[in-house]
Amino acid sequence: MNSRFTPFLRPFLSADSWQAQVPAYALGLFRIWFGILMAWEMLYFIRIDFVEIFISMPMVKMSYTGVSWLKPLPDAMMWGLIYLLLAASILIILGKWFRWAMLFFAIGFTYIFLLDQAYYNNHLYLLSILSFWMATMPLDAALAVGKKEASTAPAASYAILRFHIVMVYFFGGIAKLNPDWLLRQQPVQELMVSTPFLSNLLGEDLAVYFLTYGGVVFDLVIGFFLLYKPLRSLGFAGAILFNGLNAIVFDDINIFPFFMLGTLVLFLEPETVAAWFKNTSPKKDKKASKATPTATKLWGKDKLLQQVFIAYVVFQCVWPFRHLVIPGEVEWTGQGQLFSWRMKIQHRSIKQMEFMVMDYRSRQLIPVDLDAYHINYDQRNAMARNPQLIMTMVDFLANRAKSKQGHEEIGVQAKISVAFNGRSPQWITDPEKDLTKEEYHAWGRNDWILPLAE
Repeated sequence: MNSRFTPFLRPFLSADSWQAQVPAYALGLFRIWFGILMAWEMLYFIRIDFVEIFISMPMVKMSYTGVSWLKPLPDAMMWGLIYLLLAASILIILGKWFRWAMLFFAIGFTYIFLLDQAYYNNHLYLLSILSFWMATMPLDAALAVGKKEASTAPAASYAILRFHIVMVYFFGGIAKLNPDWLLRQQPVQELMVSTPFLSNLLGEDLAVYFLTYGGVVFDLVIGFFLLYKPLRSLGFAGAILFNGLNAIVFDDINIFPFFMLGTLVLFLEPETVAAWFKNTSPKKDKKASKATPTATKLWGKDKLLQQVFIAYVVFQCVWPFRHLVIPGEVEWTGQGQLFSWRMKIQHRSIKQMEFMVMDYRSRQLIPVDLDAYHINYDQRNAMARNPQLIMTMVDFLANRAKSKQGHEEIGVQAKISVAFNGRSPQWITDPEKDLTKEEYHAWGRNDWILPLAE
C-alpha cells in the first residue's frame, strides 16, 4: 500500500489506528469555520422569513417517502428552533459544550431539512449527515474556550471527515458521465446563457468546454489529489479555483463553496497545522503528539463505531447507483435522484404548469389557482424536477375537492411542460390523463410519466 495514502486508509483497516492520537488543531479550525457558516445559514433563514414562506404558507407539504409523519411545529416554536440552532452554532464556534451543541444542531437541522422536499439541496443533505458524525468527535480538543492547552484527537476524526468530502466530489463526477453532459454539453450550454461571466472571459466555446470537461475531470480526481501528498498543492489550487467559480456562477448554492473551501484544512498534515500554533516544526510536533497525555476519544465504543462507519461507507458507495435498477432516465423521472450527489447536471425551464380538477358528474373542468394554495417558487420547481411531487399535488387537490368543495367523482389533470437541458418544451405527463387513477412506484416504471424526447 502506498505510504502516502496510508494515513487516510489505516483507520478503516486497523482498530488500533482508529483511536491513534494526532494533533487536533485542524479539527478545531474546521469546527470554527463550520460554526460560522451554520450561524450564517440560520441568519439567512431569518432574513428570508423561512418559516413563513416555506413552512407556514404553503398548504401542500411535499414530504419525503418514509417520513411523511414528520410535521412542522407551530410557527413560534419553529422560529424558536431556528434561534436555538443559531445559539448552538455559536457554541460550536466557541467549542463550549461542543458535543451536546453539535448533537442538538444535527437533530434540529435535519428535522427542518426533512419537512419538505421543495428545498432539498445536496449541500443541506451533506451538512445534515456530517453534523451527526461531528457530534461523535472531539472537535473541541483544540482552539476551544476554556482549554488552555490543546489535546490530541483520534485519527478516525480526520478519516471520517475526509471521506465525506471526497465522496461528494467523486460521486458528483460519476453523475456527470452521461450523454447530456459529455456529448451535448448540457446543462453547461444553458448556464452560459444565464451566466455569461465565463463566456465574456474565455469566449463561449472555450468556456463551455472548460466547464464541461474540466468539471468532470476535476470532480473525479480532486479527492485523490487532496489525499496524495505529492499532488496536494495542485489539489488545493484546483479546489480554490473550482469553488471560487461555483460561488460566482451559481446563485442557489449559498454557503456550499465556502464550506468546501474550509474543508481543505482537513487534508493538511495535522502536524503541519499544529506547527502554525506552536511555532515548532511538523516533525517535532509529530513526536510530541505521540507522547501527549491529553488524548481524546470518539463517542461510543471504538470497535462498534468503527464497524458502523464501515457499513455506512459501503451504503454511501452503493446508494447513489440505485437508479441503475430503476427503469427510465433518472434525471427526467426523478427516481433515484435525491441523496445521490447528482449536482448541477440538469436544467429545467417551466413553460407551463396548470392543474385542472375534473368533476365527472357535472363534466366540468375547474382550473386550479396555485397561488390560492400558496405554492411557492421552490415547490413549483420541485414538481417540474421530480414527478413524484406532481402526484403529491394531485392527491391534495383531489382530497380537497371532495372534503372542502363537495365534489364526489373527481379527477385531476396536470399540464406541465418544461424545456429540459436545451431540448424543446415537452410534457412531463399526458395532459389529458386523470392522474388520480395512477400510482407512484419508487422502484418501478411509472407509465404516466412520458418518456424523454431526444
